Formats: sequence, C-alpha cells, structure tokens
Amino acid sequence: MNKKKTTVLVILVILVIIASTLLMKQNIPAKVSEHRSIAAPDSIIYYKKDGNVTLTKSDYRFYSILNITNERVKGIKDMSPSIFMLDDLKKKGMLLEFDYSEKQTFQYAAKPTELRTVTYTKLYFDLDKNDSKSNQMDFEGEGYGPIGPLLPDDKLLETLNK
Repeated sequence: MNKKKTTVLVILVILVIIASTLLMKQNIPAKVSEHRSIAAPDSIIYYKKDGNVTLTKSDYRFYSILNITNERVKGIKDMSPSIFMLDDLKKKGMLLEFDYSEKQTFQYAAKPTELRTVTYTKLYFDLDKNDSKSNQMDFEGEGYGPIGPLLPDDKLLETLNK
C-alpha cells in the first residue's frame, strides 16, 4: 500500500509542476503587454508646415492624442536600423514631440519573454506617411533607438488638425 501512495504522490507532484509551468508561460505575454504605454507628457508639440502648435493637458485634443499614441506603441518589437533626422522632420513640418520635465521609462518586448527598457525626457514621432520612418518612435534619453514599428495612425493626424 505504501508503494501505491508513493507512486500517486510522485505523479501528483509532477502534474502540479507541469500545470504551474504552463500557467507561468501564459502570464508572460500579459506582463509584457502591461508595460506598453507611455506616460502623459507635460506638453505635446506638433510641428506643422506652417509653424508649430504646443498642446498642454488643458487642450481638448491632448488626451485623445496620448490615447491614440499609446495604441500605436503596442506594435513596437525592436530598435530600427534607420536614421531619424529630427531637424529635417521639424523643417518638413511632420513631427510630433512629447516633452517631459522628469525622466520616464518605456518597456517593450523584443521577444515574448524579453523586455527592453528606454528612459527618456522627449519622444518623437514622424507623421509623414510617405516616409519609411513614420512607423517609428525616437527619443532623447537612454536606450537604443529609434524603435518600432508603430501601428497605423489614421486618427492621429485628423485629431491634430482639428
């Protein structure tokens, strides 16, 4: 009888280990996706062809732009090999800049189980749909960038130009 109890106990322990391993694997993507949002900036600067517009938290478009941008960053997978030319984009009038008074962090999954972190005080988004860099985010801070791809932004330009 003791042999049967020992065998049943060993099988039960093995089943518990297998079940807990499977549950932990299912939780990794959930934890990775929790980190895919950016904090509300102090201001948003929209560089247009005819100048620029600074939006603060009191502007009715501010949180819509932040929400749309947070949806876009969910597509980020890794750093991008391209060169993000900020001055050119500002002059061209197709750039969105998020400014922060304090350092912020953003984490994204380079692989399903690997989180990467960037620390920033400014975020930049190319808005030119004819430009191959328009699906990327660059930043001033620590980490490697630009990173992308960002998800499409059809509503973003519409909201900015209201």
